[in-house]
Amino acid sequence: MVGRREALRTELLASVREAARDQLRAVGPADLSLRAIARDVGISPAGLYRYYDGRDALLTMLITDGYTDLADHLFLAQGLAEEVSDLGRTRQVPEAADADAPPLDRLRATWRTYRTWSLAHPNEFHLLFGQPIEGYAAPLDGATTRANARMARALVLPAYVAWQSGDLDVPDLADPPHGLHRLAEAISEEAPVPVSASFAARTLAWWSVLHGAVALELNGQFRWLDEDATGDLFAATLEATLDAARPD
Repeated sequence: MVGRREALRTELLASVREAARDQLRAVGPADLSLRAIARDVGISPAGLYRYYDGRDALLTMLITDGYTDLADHLFLAQGLAEEVSDLGRTRQVPEAADADAPPLDRLRATWRTYRTWSLAHPNEFHLLFGQPIEGYAAPLDGATTRANARMARALVLPAYVAWQSGDLDVPDLADPPHGLHRLAEAISEEAPVPVSASFAARTLAWWSVLHGAVALELNGQFRWLDEDATGDLFAATLEATLDAARPD
């Protein structure tokens, strides 16, 4: 009986997750409704409150799942299947590299996957990286923080490996500001070894350029281009970023 109850609970929570994602796409994060989700999965609002005590708990779940799913795709792109979690979702990574592929190939595959995941999950992308949701505050050092750190590790790891292999250059900064030291400390918690403030600065610059290109595309700034052209534009941006970072 215990096993049966646990299986039913797992099935119910999977249905709640899917219904919450559907509602996120339909109404946006600010208007998520436990009552509507309960109706969609066929239980009473009181029954749903046994698992989620309000909208904020649902948002925490959705944000955590979003970071987790993105990280899983990025790890698969690098050929690191052992790093993937299990949320019961199908993950398709069209341009995955092998784990023993050249570092820059793994880095390219990671960023291409960042773009394809974002285009396939625009609502999740805006939930993770868009404007703060009014009235919502993520739990301090909670599930969203841990999931975000894991996603950051999936992004930083191939850049770190490419740097260590000599494929990318990280010039030393003479006097890094305090914020870069704090960023380096945060990265070091997830990277294989402690990294410098200079590496943190270069990593932030790479992410700002490539994430910015994805955000511009998602926000419709490249509507004057056809779909193939937007892919070519991102590929050119990626290569220009890598070219600027190669050793002289």
